[in-house]
Amino acid sequence: MKYDDLITFLIEEAQHQVINDKQAKTAETALAAHTKKAGKRRAGQANKPANPANSGSEVTCGNCKKTGHINADCYAKGGGKEGQAPWQKKKAKKPETAVVAENGDNKQLFAFTCTSDHADVTEIAHVQKPKLQTCLDSGASRDYSPDRLKFSNYRLVDRDIKTADGRVVKAIGMGYLHLDLPNGSKWTKVTFRDAIHAPEMAFTLLSIGRLDLADHKVIFHKQKCTIKNPKGHTIATIPHLEGLYRVLKCSGTETTHAAAKKMNINEAHQKLGHISSAAIRHTVSKGFITGIDLDDSSKPEFCEACAKAKSARQPFPKESQTRAEKYRDHVHWDLWGPASVKSFNGHSYVAARIDDATRETMLYFQEKKSQTFESYIKDEALIKTQHGNQIKIVHLYRGGEFTSKQITQHQDQKGTIRELTTHDSPPQNRTAERGV
Repeated sequence: MKYDDLITFLIEEAQHQVINDKQAKTAETALAAHTKKAGKRRAGQANKPANPANSGSEVTCGNCKKTGHINADCYAKGGGKEGQAPWQKKKAKKPETAVVAENGDNKQLFAFTCTSDHADVTEIAHVQKPKLQTCLDSGASRDYSPDRLKFSNYRLVDRDIKTADGRVVKAIGMGYLHLDLPNGSKWTKVTFRDAIHAPEMAFTLLSIGRLDLADHKVIFHKQKCTIKNPKGHTIATIPHLEGLYRVLKCSGTETTHAAAKKMNINEAHQKLGHISSAAIRHTVSKGFITGIDLDDSSKPEFCEACAKAKSARQPFPKESQTRAEKYRDHVHWDLWGPASVKSFNGHSYVAARIDDATRETMLYFQEKKSQTFESYIKDEALIKTQHGNQIKIVHLYRGGEFTSKQITQHQDQKGTIRELTTHDSPPQNRTAERGV
């Protein structure tokens, strides 16, 4: 036998010897415990008085009519131990708004989203603890909150909470955590038992695992998280916002500084930028808009501002249906300028007159806008002297140079009809615009 083989053989023998010794000790301990329990059981039976229920199967229960026990020991309805049988015991009913999960005080505490990027923002902005958000966290082993005011039945603890980035956050207390969670247009007061108080955390974290242990259902569907109690009643509906299921606003005593104002649908319509009544009812009922106590019985009324701002009009025709037939009967005027570079004669503006029938265009260069009336008088004299015609209709846009008192009085004296472009309707002035 080689040296290595000998060493291997000796080691195996030593291991077998250790295993055999342990098995022998375990058998002796089990035998001694069994003998001790049997002795106690026999001693107890010797000192215990005889029970007629155990003396034989001839005893008949007066309640359920079965043999082997008496009425006082009967588990059936009407018996002395009604509902106390091991198979009849049920779990204690939990309050509808209380979340109770099995405690694991000695287990390691984890919170994987308490170090969110929003934490730095809250510190810089000095956000008060009652205004911090509440988030659902699938990586949290317990329910956590930095706000001491939300706790009752408070007791001090000294434990460490391990975060996702390896940091350790101190837990200084625990107790009943009271929160208001959104449930449609209402808020549900929910109590989370044995929650952890951690002042260093940025947000209140609700553990999805603890909700499951408390026999609550957590349903994620269509960017909403619905929480149902063991009875199947919905106690919270939390929206999905920026990658987290979180509660942005608070209710109850936490928002007494911004009490909801009672208003009807018409007042809300005006204050919210004239949005539709259906949109107002939806956003207020879903909690997207807070601070408004909307009167559901109010009905929307006619809004003059919406009628004017949202009214539609027919498109302008591509070609005029009232074009003049004779030369100089109908003319269009427009002014262009100022030019970025003046002409050699120092002109910065140009007034244009376009004949509606022939589309003839005349340009009059000006140094100032105020010279538009002089250009009009010059063109009017040219038409009368050279062609013997009188201007019957003149189309003008609503610039001050064409609506001044001076030019208006002159056209009235000559019997010329003025057509002004409709407000915010530049297509009506397209003939003049094309002429410049």
